[in-house]
Amino acid sequence: MSKEHKGPYLRLALFLLLMCILLGAMNRFFVKTDTSRYLMLRELQEKGNLDVLFVGSSPVYYGIDPEQVTKNTGLQAFDAAVGNMELPGAAAVSELALRTNDLKYVVLALEPATLLSTHESEEAEARIMPMLPPSIAWRYYLNLVRTDNRLLTRFFYFRTMPVDSFQDFMKTCTISFRTERYAEEMANNLVETPYRGRGYHEMLLEPQEGGLFLTRNFVPEEESSVEFPKETISLVRQIEEDCKAKGTQLIVMILPMPTAAVLYSPKLMDACDSLAAYCEAEGIPFVNATRPNPAWLPDLNAYFVDVYHLCSEGAAIFSNAVSEMIKKLEAGETISDLSCPSWERFLEESDRIYNVYASVGRENGNISVNAGCIAGDMATPRYRFEAETNGERVLLQDWSEAHTFFGEDEQLEGKTLIISAETMDGTSASALRIEL
Repeated sequence: MSKEHKGPYLRLALFLLLMCILLGAMNRFFVKTDTSRYLMLRELQEKGNLDVLFVGSSPVYYGIDPEQVTKNTGLQAFDAAVGNMELPGAAAVSELALRTNDLKYVVLALEPATLLSTHESEEAEARIMPMLPPSIAWRYYLNLVRTDNRLLTRFFYFRTMPVDSFQDFMKTCTISFRTERYAEEMANNLVETPYRGRGYHEMLLEPQEGGLFLTRNFVPEEESSVEFPKETISLVRQIEEDCKAKGTQLIVMILPMPTAAVLYSPKLMDACDSLAAYCEAEGIPFVNATRPNPAWLPDLNAYFVDVYHLCSEGAAIFSNAVSEMIKKLEAGETISDLSCPSWERFLEESDRIYNVYASVGRENGNISVNAGCIAGDMATPRYRFEAETNGERVLLQDWSEAHTFFGEDEQLEGKTLIISAETMDGTSASALRIEL
């Protein structure tokens, strides 16, 4: 081919090369991101001595203290967790860690809801993608578009998550080129959730008395069968194969959630059981911490600041339990006994009330309240109904096994109805507030 014929092709190739460089720079430095996750991924790439990797979303970096695990087990642990990250991101982050560390264990720590969808949010993509080397980034991108078919949006994600200011742009540059200094600044400036290194944030916020989640009106859903997304199993298998290639043991763990939040949704329970069945068939160690064996993990319901995240005290308890799980594996023991085999068994042995729920009806100027509670089989509840106005409470119906209340709508309009339930011996209680 003559030079004059090669010219247009060379110019096209040069143009495409420059476009790739420009897009790469924009996707690296011009994306609004979570600075603490950038810092975590930067740390992860600089480490080379890790033994245990916890992979998941924000309940991991608030709920598992890797330094505590290291002290308890003697193994170097790290939280590779990104807020809103689903299984595509977990696969990419675990692959990144496996490339630079001879890991003994990868603990895939999942929220129950993660099992029902593999759709990765743009926020999570913006936090993860810029820190990945090209080969992992392309695999991550292909996993993303395979789950939602958003081919162009995923490729040009800087257009949907642009930086808001020059200061945001400088943060990204600072983390990239001055990691240690930025880590010190971050640890000193964060107040409610200080960054402690190794990917861990300490949640200093305290839950409300009795647990914030207890005030939620979790009305149990009706039983319904769940079709387990095929991409969930496909991505877990991908992580499993990556681990096997490096001689690393994969562990799958369902993270703790307030019991009421799980029990009100048969879909979540079915999803956990479907994953458990897959892991059993594949010989993957599996633990369901939403229904733990009390001898392994004490009740955490009072330590949640919301439906997903543990406060620092809860994280300390859970981190000790995770350490015991790792030590059992190190000793060549099974970990299948750490969680109850079924929700039926869990509830059979429970004497707690986990949540009050209620429905309110109005007809012909009257109001009717029908209450219930999510409770263990060994708990016999009794109920109390009160009305509150400007902080003052009026007793409507004292403690009894009656779970219904009838009154006049006019007398209760604009007031707050407080429905309480407790066991007969008063050892477990819950309450619900409804604005009328």
